[in-house]
Amino acid sequence: MNNMKKTDISIVIPVYNKSEYLEECIESIIKQTEKNVEIICVDDCSIDDSKTIIRDYINRDERIKLICNDKNLGSGISRNRGLDIARGEYVMFLDADDFYEPNMLEKSYEECKKNNLDVIHNGVYFYDQTSKKEYLVCSAPRSFASIRNQVTSGNELCEKTMNMIVCPCANMVRRDFILKNGIRFQDIANNNDAYFSKMCYLLAERIEITDKAYAHCRKNIDGQLSAKLKQYPHNFSLTRRALAVETNKNGLYEKICRDLNTYWATGMINYFYNLKDDEKYEVFEVVKNDVKELLENDLESYLFSNTYLSNYLLDLLKWNKPVEIENPYEYCMNYEKDKKDEIKNYIEKNGFDVVVWGYSKYGRNIGKALRSHDINVSAIVDINYQKFKKLNIKSPSIISKKKCIVIVANTHTSYGILKEIRRISKECKVLDFMSYFTYGYQLTQCLS
Repeated sequence: MNNMKKTDISIVIPVYNKSEYLEECIESIIKQTEKNVEIICVDDCSIDDSKTIIRDYINRDERIKLICNDKNLGSGISRNRGLDIARGEYVMFLDADDFYEPNMLEKSYEECKKNNLDVIHNGVYFYDQTSKKEYLVCSAPRSFASIRNQVTSGNELCEKTMNMIVCPCANMVRRDFILKNGIRFQDIANNNDAYFSKMCYLLAERIEITDKAYAHCRKNIDGQLSAKLKQYPHNFSLTRRALAVETNKNGLYEKICRDLNTYWATGMINYFYNLKDDEKYEVFEVVKNDVKELLENDLESYLFSNTYLSNYLLDLLKWNKPVEIENPYEYCMNYEKDKKDEIKNYIEKNGFDVVVWGYSKYGRNIGKALRSHDINVSAIVDINYQKFKKLNIKSPSIISKKKCIVIVANTHTSYGILKEIRRISKECKVLDFMSYFTYGYQLTQCLS
């Protein structure tokens, strides 16, 4: 008879030269209120003190295991190796530079058991190592409000899954569900978690999208793969291909193709937009050829959720330098004339002052795009407005004194920002710019 105690949760941690953050990561799991867990660290040939730190913890806590790769395999394959030996009823994947709040596992597992979930999909706190700011990223866009905190299925969500964030550290997934459906992380250098996450969302018979967040995820760390964008221009296309092939096998592709293509194209644009100017020139032809390969056989019928994306990629094939794509928001408004006119009329009809939230690159470019289309921006506000006194950036408190519409750039962070805006003003309207112009939602779905 097998007397081995059942493990509730397995946490897989791929590790590569993360000694600076690794103790905080492991401690955050050891100190969880849920104790019936196993911690599987997969070292990917680290040359710092990572293995020493893990072995020291193994001597103190029998729940911790270490797998050492014989050669550097990347985080995707490392996660798969951890999954292969996991024994937990549910599995989570945490990067070695991230950490959990103490009740993350208890709260997520409790909800999974109560509702017999295949997947629970939480929000996450992103901490930007460069700006030293932490911000809440919701599990899905504001347009998901009607199904948040309810049990649904991947079949019901279908195309909406393409707009759900990819962040495995925020999700808890039933291990038997993963094994039954043969879901694996891709063997690519970065973005290898997108295929895994999207397939989990799509195939789940019972999934819950929550408004909770318990995971803290660092961004823009030196040496982090996601910070080395220019090295991996093909990865968005590789993810799109894999999703298209797999969903075609089980009859989902026709349902999700528009949103999958939009997800891919938006990812490509954001990838390119976030490169430094010199890096744009370095990878421009690579990106251009990747787009051409994917589109050349089906240019006319290629489907997106909006017209600007298809025009953007067709124009990209004609350009011979990358300078034309500095401000995707302005480009977007050039092609989405009906949407531009709709929001302009809505603003004029209601007599709103227009306020842009945030003096980031995104906020600045939204302000430029609106002004270039004759939409007057009365102010740009930022919680760090005192840093920008000479630039006339205003305090967010001004929205309490105006009849205004506040325009927020980013689809997923808008949920957290909305709470801050509502703390200041219950009356103003808030527009999620990206959901409205990029993802094809109606104006009423994107206004709060």
